[in-house]
Amino acid sequence: MGGLSLIGGSAATEIAPGPATQSYGSDPARKLCLFKRMGRHIIFKCPQLGTNVQHWLPEASPEDEPNSYISVVCLACTRLHFIHKETGKLLGKD
Repeated sequence: MGGLSLIGGSAATEIAPGPATQSYGSDPARKLCLFKRMGRHIIFKCPQLGTNVQHWLPEASPEDEPNSYISVVCLACTRLHFIHKETGKLLGKD
């Protein structure tokens, strides 16, 4: 069976598979990747409103400082908060 068979009306319609991908010249074959590195989702409590906020943190790279923070815009209060890159805790919270 060469392709996908769809039934439209009384006759079946055959859909041919798409062309095979190939690289041209010296270009290496590329894989389709929408996200190179997925980070991780965290949930923190907004210090202004006290509501739980879900946020995405990028993966910590090895060249980052071991005790560094990243600034994020809070979706609850629209203010700026600083979150530890490794632990996901707010600056000033134990």
